[in-house]
Amino acid sequence: MLRSLFTAITSLSLHQQYLDVVADNLANVNTPGFKSSRVMFQDLFSQLMSPGSAPTEQVGGINPTQVGLGLRIGYITPSFTQGTLNSTGRTSDLAIQGDGFFIYRNGEGREVYGREASLQIDSEGYLVNASTGYRLQGWNADPTSGEVDPNWPLEDLRIPLDRSTASATTKIALGNNLNSTTDPSSVDNYYDVTIGFYDSLGSEQTTTLRFTRINAGTGFGSDPGNGIYTSDWQISIAPDPATGNPPAGHSISPNPSTVTFDSSGQLAYVDGVAVTDAALAYPEVTVAGENGAADTTWELDLSNVTQLSQSFTISMTQRNGSSTGAVTDIHIAADSGEIYVLYSNGTQEKLGQLGMARFTNPSGLIRLGRNQYNVGINSGPPIVGAPNTGGRGTVNAGYLEGSNVDLGQEFTNMILAQRGFQASARVINTGDQILMELTNLKRM
Repeated sequence: MLRSLFTAITSLSLHQQYLDVVADNLANVNTPGFKSSRVMFQDLFSQLMSPGSAPTEQVGGINPTQVGLGLRIGYITPSFTQGTLNSTGRTSDLAIQGDGFFIYRNGEGREVYGREASLQIDSEGYLVNASTGYRLQGWNADPTSGEVDPNWPLEDLRIPLDRSTASATTKIALGNNLNSTTDPSSVDNYYDVTIGFYDSLGSEQTTTLRFTRINAGTGFGSDPGNGIYTSDWQISIAPDPATGNPPAGHSISPNPSTVTFDSSGQLAYVDGVAVTDAALAYPEVTVAGENGAADTTWELDLSNVTQLSQSFTISMTQRNGSSTGAVTDIHIAADSGEIYVLYSNGTQEKLGQLGMARFTNPSGLIRLGRNQYNVGINSGPPIVGAPNTGGRGTVNAGYLEGSNVDLGQEFTNMILAQRGFQASARVINTGDQILMELTNLKRM
């Protein structure tokens, strides 16, 4: 009789733990990145009352007689099913679609892992978890090449918010038309185009190019007998009206450069080289730097210039380079986890890439609280690499992964825990009543 009481007591205790797990799951139904746990029960062991017997020629066998002595918890393990991705509108909120983990370095210098990445930039420019302050791990880009190597050791990711950038112009494209009715023998046989460009310090400078018509007959590469190519123009640096000479430090190579158009007004040759020739090289303009800037040299792309019977409309259509810009925002690329800083001048620069970890057995991780996990003896070591490689999953900026708690399942588990507890309490109550009857036998 006492055995049933102790068996029921083990059940009471374990159903209480079952309810504790359910309560923890329900309490974290709105915790980003939370993974619910489940309980698996096992019977404890059984007392062997009779081992039974094997069959003989005359009688059959007898099964063993055993009495169970309660239950125990087989395991309590987290379920790493994917949670719902919830949009937050913050570009620094990250969610993982897949099996990977973000990597953080805690205050003790150890790596911890988590599925939640609500990030902010601290006063020193480090990307940190907003709730813990742990620094996000990854790889900073090489300051010279801008490349990231995932084989490098992990390091704290840092965003230089006080950084400014500028880039010098290296290519300018001209387009539109040179007037085919221009008389080469006229004193007005030229057209000046002022070009703006950026130097290495981000300052905008200008130079003026002069297109001078020198030939209305056959030109470079043509057979003088058929007159296929009809016009040559020379390109030079326009002279300063005050001196009559090109401004000091302004030059073009070759000087002058020559472009030739065919009878349909399309560009045919540049400095005697056909536009279809692989050896074609467009003229280069060099302007000496000012106020400490380096000399600026840019290629003059003339592929979209025509010579038709209409007024001069030639102008700059494209240029690269940028003025000075300050940091305005950061952008973390979807899938790859590459980190870019955005500048006010419209440019961007890659600063690094997130690192992610994958575990052979994530259920073997040890929960540390605060949405963090540590390596367990049965989780396997972290397999570190870039997002979207090796089964680590992809990164989604502007989202947080929601808890994977299933409310319907947890409320059902709550009922099961309650009924299991009630049934065990009834066993104790019934055992007590039987013991009371036994003690009352003496009075009778």
